[in-house]
Amino acid sequence: MNVKRPAMVFTDRHASILQYLFRNKISTYRQLHQDIFGNVSDSIVSRHLGRLMRDKFVTKSLICLNGKYTQVYMLDEGAVPYIEGYHQAKMMRYQIHSGTAEHDVKLLDLRRRLSCSQSVVRYISENELQCLPEYRGDIRFVPLIQLKPDAVIEVCLKRGPTLIPFELELSQKSSERYREKIRDYYKH
Repeated sequence: MNVKRPAMVFTDRHASILQYLFRNKISTYRQLHQDIFGNVSDSIVSRHLGRLMRDKFVTKSLICLNGKYTQVYMLDEGAVPYIEGYHQAKMMRYQIHSGTAEHDVKLLDLRRRLSCSQSVVRYISENELQCLPEYRGDIRFVPLIQLKPDAVIEVCLKRGPTLIPFELELSQKSSERYREKIRDYYKH
């Protein structure tokens, strides 16, 4: 007998978790707990994550981070319709799983640090930049979308707000790779 499950009723916390994972692609339990839940107990965080995993909105995995296995959370395919509905837009491109988990976890740590700076007005993740219509339709972001940086940081300088593409490299690349990236930045 094929029984249809009732639609999930989202709480504000569920919505916050899904948006957080959409923006960042991945998160450790610690990052998610600190950024979404603050001083709430571990059992409450686990209960919310468990429900989202049970209903196929979130998936968890283990990665080796700094020589230690760490639990991480990512969106599952079931979350895509919710994300599209939330942003009232069909996603032209999205990445629900991290292709480079360690890179994206460290990028999230940097996002958190940069967001504390008074000169940083806004931090736009790669997923937000590449997927959301508010950026695709804004001429200021078109060259940045073509560059495909890890993030864009809007900083407030004396001359006004400035958009800066941001790249995180965890390993040393060849000199030619850096030259190519810098040439691309100056082209746009």
